[in-house]
Amino acid sequence: MLNKKILKSILNVKHTAIDDMKILPDGTIAIKAHPTKGEQYRCGICGRKSVRYDNGRGGTRSWRTCDWNTHKVYIVADIHRVMYPKHGVVTASVPWARHKSRFTKEFEELATWLSLSCTKTAVASLLRISWNTIGPVISRMQAELDANPAARFAGLVRTLCSL
Repeated sequence: MLNKKILKSILNVKHTAIDDMKILPDGTIAIKAHPTKGEQYRCGICGRKSVRYDNGRGGTRSWRTCDWNTHKVYIVADIHRVMYPKHGVVTASVPWARHKSRFTKEFEELATWLSLSCTKTAVASLLRISWNTIGPVISRMQAELDANPAARFAGLVRTLCSL
């Protein structure tokens, strides 16, 4: 198996421990991982340390990440649910993906960047995903990048210029 440090570098993930890597019969690569100790049991919404609630529904989840050559690659992890007083019981956050997403942050950034120059159909074809998943990916990126849209024009003043 490849060195775990090399795998982390290729995946572009931080605060992640790589446990195993398997190539499935269809050519898909599954990388078993988990958040490092300091990043475990964090609220999926705000990222604050929380109390473990249970093993979640089904326990194991997978996130699609950028392809390696012609192989689809997934990060697979056992995910728990946590209890945070403000948000209640939610899925614990993982350092490689946004809350309520089945894609890694890097994959979503690539999809959003491609969508600036290509149609949804072209992006979906290139990334081998359904075209109707592109919209939610872009929405998650927009929400993260523009966390406070009301403040975007705060303090903007009109000045008269005389020549």
